[in-house]
Amino acid sequence: MKTIVLSFSRQFPKYHPKAGKETKFVENILEDIKLTTIRGNYNRWLDIADKLDAGTHFLSLRYWSNKPYRSKQVEFEKVFKIDLKEVFITNGINGFQITINDEYLYYNDQVALAKKEGFEELEDFKNYFKEESFSGVMIEFLKVTSVF
Repeated sequence: MKTIVLSFSRQFPKYHPKAGKETKFVENILEDIKLTTIRGNYNRWLDIADKLDAGTHFLSLRYWSNKPYRSKQVEFEKVFKIDLKEVFITNGINGFQITINDEYLYYNDQVALAKKEGFEELEDFKNYFKEESFSGVMIEFLKVTSVF
């Protein structure tokens, strides 16, 4: 079985108002609070989902042991099945807007999504996706095995 790596940062990035503080993404995944992750490149993830469904690959969820891209990665979960939803996020003159599979999310749904993504508040989520527009995929972890 082949491995596909999916990395999570344990600290907010430099551009975020909470830069350097703990994201708690890893802990939230382990506690089944963070059930999804949003990433770019929808078509790539369609291909990965097919490989997981075929049973030839699995996702290795990892975090950086120290500085991202400059330290060793530590595996904390294995995922064997995912569900995908297409995501568009805009943050411009019309405010912060999210659509998932062409369904517009109103404020309360945005708050719920931010919690599902492991953020304490919607503002943290908004600041994480600070680009004017983002097109990607929401990946839901369906079949998970802890490595601890």
